[in-house]
Amino acid sequence: MGNRGFTLIEMLIVVAIIGFLATLGGMHIHSGQIGAERGIALAKCREYHDAVAMYRMLHERHRMPNSLEELKEVPAPGQRALVRVVVDDPWGSPYRLVVAPEFHRVWSDGQDQHAGTEDDICYVPLDE
Repeated sequence: MGNRGFTLIEMLIVVAIIGFLATLGGMHIHSGQIGAERGIALAKCREYHDAVAMYRMLHERHRMPNSLEELKEVPAPGQRALVRVVVDDPWGSPYRLVVAPEFHRVWSDGQDQHAGTEDDICYVPLDE
């Protein structure tokens, strides 16, 4: 009995197992990334929602902004802008602002970048 090594079949099985485990790990990392992007989008929606409420309190007659871009305006001399507006969500679509007399909503179209689908992200305060 001489040198005993691995056969080709044994090597292929080991490579297949390693490939399978790497695929599972990659899928887990990808799902974590999607969850993080959704969390970022929700946090930004909440930040913009609160900034719109502050804008409304600082302006006469509780005027609502027409767009998120108006939040960049300086509310009074010596003060900073209410929020640093990031125009696009993590998937490259713009955040949207809907203003009604009683409420306002800021939302992201989500990963599919289409409004009105299941993956849309919108912050709604508990008191509304």
